[in-house]
Amino acid sequence: MLKVQSIISSIRTLGDGTIRLVVDSQELAPKDKAELMELHNVPGWFVYSPTGMKEEDIPTVPVEFEQKPPSQRLRNTLFVFYEKSGGKKENFEVYYRRFIEHHIEKLKTKIRELEQIN
Repeated sequence: MLKVQSIISSIRTLGDGTIRLVVDSQELAPKDKAELMELHNVPGWFVYSPTGMKEEDIPTVPVEFEQKPPSQRLRNTLFVFYEKSGGKKENFEVYYRRFIEHHIEKLKTKIRELEQIN
């Protein structure tokens, strides 16, 4: 377990309902910095307290962080964009299919262009 004095410097909600936190710390000792780097992209518990905490306050159950597949994240984000742009929920499926087909055709065109170059 890595314990580092820090401050939450930014909080942002994402289109798929998750929350992004930016946490800043003071300069870390090389040992702590190495441990932090090893924890990058490793699911775990984020526990924050402005006054400190006891060991028993920290959950011991393994984290089951279910990352959505990229395709589902894209669809969810596109839905939020569609709604914020004034689209009606019941028309989203048509919008989604047109959006995907449009981008598929753009990629096919780029592939053909690359084939002509090579």
